[in-house]
Amino acid sequence: AVVSTQSTGEAIPDSLAELPNLAGLLLDGNALTEVPPSIGNLRHLRVLSLRNNYIETIPESVSLLVNIELVDVCQNRLTRLPSTISQLSEKVQLRAQDNQLELPPQHVADKGIVSIRAFLQTSGNDPDGQSIQSEFETTDI
Repeated sequence: AVVSTQSTGEAIPDSLAELPNLAGLLLDGNALTEVPPSIGNLRHLRVLSLRNNYIETIPESVSLLVNIELVDVCQNRLTRLPSTISQLSEKVQLRAQDNQLELPPQHVADKGIVSIRAFLQTSGNDPDGQSIQSEFETTDI
């Protein structure tokens, strides 16, 4: 089953998690601002297309999409991708162009999952589920 819609909502309804056999979720151009963590419950999802929305963050649960083949988050307001995205298969097509990505940098994300994984490992960030921390952030002791 594939769900495709054109509306002007702000969030993807959590009720979609009740469709465990969903194979495609095409929600391009819907003025969405957020993606619920329950997206990770869609274990059979192969295509997730959220291009041309107003999404600022992607939940870490995206790494639970074990059958995913395409994640398209182009033309949103993303500044970060969750480090867990590096846990997806290297065969996954990640499209994240036309965002304001800082971590990983846009030029790294544009090259895909393998490049993101390498960036996280060489920059000292933990690709195994920890949030990406900017080298400019400091912690008071």
